[in-house]
Amino acid sequence: MSGDKILKAIAKSFCWNFIGVLFGLMQLGILFLLTSLNGTFFDIDKIFKDGVILFFCSAFVAASGAEYYFTKRRYAKLFEAFFFYISPILLIVSIVVLYCGVIGFGEVNMNVLKKGTYTCFTLSIMYSLIFHTLKFHSWRSK
Repeated sequence: MSGDKILKAIAKSFCWNFIGVLFGLMQLGILFLLTSLNGTFFDIDKIFKDGVILFFCSAFVAASGAEYYFTKRRYAKLFEAFFFYISPILLIVSIVVLYCGVIGFGEVNMNVLKKGTYTCFTLSIMYSLIFHTLKFHSWRSK
């Protein structure tokens, strides 16, 4: 029974994240569609330079953190401190430092920006998947 409960929690977490990413990055899909219909080139480098994905990641992680903050469920102090407070803050600070460090000083190193963006996006999704799996498993959501 416990295995089914864990799998159900993981499935709910994946659904939550899929919907969050779908609606959170919908503007990119619309932009891609509009540029395709106009016959113009979709400039992916501009998306990275504007920081759209990075700021989406910070909002995604912050939303999970706020969701935890406003609930009554608590975990062991060390786990809670690291996973629910330190990890999201470090991730958001990393996003801001990456964006300011790469964009703020003259010539943009697109290789560093893209790799950093991919890394932040992956870490944000992983954080949210783990957070929501814990939430759906231990908080007895229906």
